[in-house]
Amino acid sequence: MEILGRERRRLWSTAERLEIVAAVGVNGETLARVARRYDVSRSQIYRSTRTARIS
Repeated sequence: MEILGRERRRLWSTAERLEIVAAVGVNGETLARVARRYDVSRSQIYRSTRTARIS
């Protein structure tokens, strides 16, 4: 089977996840804008935020 387009599954390091979460709210950045910039869904950022709080 041939897959067209780029692969969507990526593995983010803990440092990368923290960078994305930290970008929300800086200089008025919204969660939606940060999600678009990093090409991730908003739910992934919410999940990373919850995980960061627990750890």
